[in-house]
Amino acid sequence: MRFASLASGSSGNALVVEADDTRVMLDCGLGAREVERRLARRGLAPADLAAIVLTHEHGDHADGALAFARRHGLPVWMTYGTWRALAADESVPSADVNVLDSHRTFAVGGLEVHPSRCRTMRASRSSSSSPTAVAGSVCSPTLARPRRTSR
Repeated sequence: MRFASLASGSSGNALVVEADDTRVMLDCGLGAREVERRLARRGLAPADLAAIVLTHEHGDHADGALAFARRHGLPVWMTYGTWRALAADESVPSADVNVLDSHRTFAVGGLEVHPSRCRTMRASRSSSSSPTAVAGSVCSPTLARPRRTSR
């Protein structure tokens, strides 16, 4: 399994995870052009990705995800709570969204994703609102190769 950090910090997060012939981007808190530029610096293209998996709805993890996914025809995996928070913003583009159960493992190509459910604090888009707790974010998923069964 290989990892490549495209960004890490309050201005944006994105991590490429690779196992066998599957690459997934974990979070996408940067604009589409910036993600494309950072992928290219690592010899990758958006077409090399199988999907985007969002850990939660904070802007530094999710702001560019739907636009990037729509632009490149990628599915995006997220919890219902994250989808609900992103869908509330009417300026967010539509994309191929897959709502995941934060209690169930799912596979994207050659990767298994084992979500860990947690609570995150989400501030409303309005600066006058106080943060509210959102249950069901996937704050620290475990990614692994699928188990091989013997015959």
